[in-house]
Amino acid sequence: MRRRSTRSSSPAESPAVEFDFDLNAFADIASSLKKKCVTNGFSGASGSKRIQLSGYSPSPQRSLKNVNTIAVLEELASSNPDSCLLHKQTLQDSDSRKPAKKASESWMRLRKNVRSLLIEAMEAEYAEFIAEALATASRLKLVSYSFTRTLCKTTIPELAKSSEKSISSLKSRFGISSTEA
Repeated sequence: MRRRSTRSSSPAESPAVEFDFDLNAFADIASSLKKKCVTNGFSGASGSKRIQLSGYSPSPQRSLKNVNTIAVLEELASSNPDSCLLHKQTLQDSDSRKPAKKASESWMRLRKNVRSLLIEAMEAEYAEFIAEALATASRLKLVSYSFTRTLCKTTIPELAKSSEKSISSLKSRFGISSTEA
């Protein structure tokens, strides 16, 4: 939908060809902004592509050298403002979403990497803990076995003989006869 200018201009001042707003006239400004963004460390718009809207069709190129009067410049600016605004909003929306999307994707990748590293570290710690627990259990089993074996070497009859010897030595020391009770 094209708007016509409400100002009536003379045929000499009006452009010969009907045209849309020339966005390429600002290419040098955009390139200087891109250079500034790259030098500042932010290159969000450097790899962006121009988006061509379905209702937007650029007209033949018109250089700024052909703009002789203010009226021609006003006509240039007001020839199709809806299309220009829509195009500007689309470019801003897509360019502003790209860094946010990239940041979100990199954050998700970072979270997945950290999570996988934590899982690997936990599995390694768990394996080390289990190995240490099994080693401790086997040492305890060996100690228990050797203690039981040592204890079982001294059997009950041997303990009875040694206790009878000590009792008889005490009786002889104190002069108690073995028949008295």
